Amino acid sequence: METLVLLFLVIIFIVLKLLIFGTGDKLARDKKKFAPGIKLCTGREYVRALAWFSDAVAANPESALAWAMRGRCHLACGNLYASLGDLSRALSLESNLPDAYLDKGKALYKLEDYDAALLELDKAVWYFRENAEAFRFRGKVHLALGQNARARQDFTDAVMRGDEDAAYLMRKMIVNGKQY
Repeated sequence: METLVLLFLVIIFIVLKLLIFGTGDKLARDKKKFAPGIKLCTGREYVRALAWFSDAVAANPESALAWAMRGRCHLACGNLYASLGDLSRALSLESNLPDAYLDKGKALYKLEDYDAALLELDKAVWYFRENAEAFRFRGKVHLALGQNARARQDFTDAVMRGDEDAAYLMRKMIVNGKQY
């Protein structure tokens, strides 16, 4: 009898959860919800996108995507510390946002905090195996740390994924006929 009551309560809990939260993926729903702001960001209208995502964060403080996109806008506008704050918040809400790791690594690279940037870019590469930009930026960090062999490997991986900027950086590593 007690088992039936417990089973009944579990079923009620599951039904209520589905009714309240739905069955879809939260990140996919957020992408649809924030499509106008994402469009502004992909169109490089970062100031307008920043205002749009500031409103989105105020209305949806538990949305990792809203925080991540506002962090990307701050990064594009040169607000590096604001970017780091927003990206850290996004990653505390959702730990598998490869774009957020990449953007956070870029901000830390620009702040010349290479060790911290390397940690974030390692995560970006881990989640984002086919993203050439993640490999290129990790290569730039390795180069800044004097780890030329690792930089060359990351640039090679980026080139294999179609990144022409990484090919340029590899050629730039050759100084006076000597490759580093």
